[in-house]
Parts: sequence; C-alpha cells; structure tokens
Amino acid sequence: MEALSRFISPVGDKGLPYFKLLRKSDKFELNEDATRLFQELKDFLTNPPVLTAPEDVEVLLLYIAATTHVVSTALVVGRDEPGHVYKVQRPIYFINEVLGNSKVRYPQVQKLLYAIFIK
Repeated sequence: MEALSRFISPVGDKGLPYFKLLRKSDKFELNEDATRLFQELKDFLTNPPVLTAPEDVEVLLLYIAATTHVVSTALVVGRDEPGHVYKVQRPIYFINEVLGNSKVRYPQVQKLLYAIFIK
C-alpha cells in the first residue's frame, strides 16, 4: 500500500487504519471493522481514476489537501465534454504521502507547504 500511495490519490486515507494495525502487529484482530475497511479498500483499488494527458494552452489546477496523517496534491485540467454543463475535471497527476511520526506534528500550514514540495 505504501508503494500504491504514490500513484493513487486517496489511498493514504483509505489505508491509514491498516498502517496503524501493522505498527501494532502483536495486537492485530480481524474484526467486523477491519473486514469492512478491507472490503472498502478492495472496492476502491478495483476502480482507480484514469489519468489524462494535458493539451497545449490548457489551464491546469492544483489541489492541495492535508489531514492529520496524510498530505495530497492533485494536478487537474477542466475540459468541456458533451452532456455536461460545467467543465469536467480530469486528473493529470497526483501524489500523496502518509506522514511519519515527526511530520504528523507539523502545523497545518507546514503540511500544506510540504504537500506542494513532495515529488
């Protein structure tokens, strides 16, 4: 899941309960909540978003998000598509990172800035 978190935008948020379970391997318990979370993660991974290539002279939008344990950045483009009144936003590139113990304590503004600078 750590490798996937580089390529699938919200997998860090979805997998956070599992990262916590792996850190406490002696207390692992397969209960209803863990089974439900695992099923949600499987459903999410079987329907990933498809990336698109940008075209010349398109305006790109950068979205940044930072939660307590995860920072994410997404680069998207808005395109006119038939059947839609507003432009449809298609992802071009996204990345996220599950924060380690030291980075979890960053102030929120530093987490947002870190989300811009991660590669």
